Amino acid sequence: MMPLVNSDYPRTWSEFLDRFSSEQSCAEYLEKLRWPSGFACPSCASMTPPYRASRLRLMCKDCQRQSTVTAGTIFDKTRTPLRVWLAAAWYLTNQKHGVSALGLQRVLGLGSYQTAWTMLHRFRRAMVRS
Repeated sequence: MMPLVNSDYPRTWSEFLDRFSSEQSCAEYLEKLRWPSGFACPSCASMTPPYRASRLRLMCKDCQRQSTVTAGTIFDKTRTPLRVWLAAAWYLTNQKHGVSALGLQRVLGLGSYQTAWTMLHRFRRAMVRS
């Protein structure tokens, strides 16, 4: 089932915490957004349900290529948990006057300013229309 834009979006922090209570729920949400009709191998386009090599890593049964739900997204190659990324996205989109990296670091309890700065810049780059 494809997440719906208006009904599936958490309107309050409490709804966000209920909807994205674990890393698994975040990964499942992203998987539904990425492959609404079910997994499609980026290499061979097979629609065969994949093996689950890990929480995020899927392996095509036909060509044995591994793929992740985060590959090619702003979440790719980051050690920051998906739950933190989605919390940052929720916070960023619910502020009227923008968000600074220092403010994001404080709100999310991030250990480093650099992590908050990098997250914000990835979001900003993704929001720019080409």
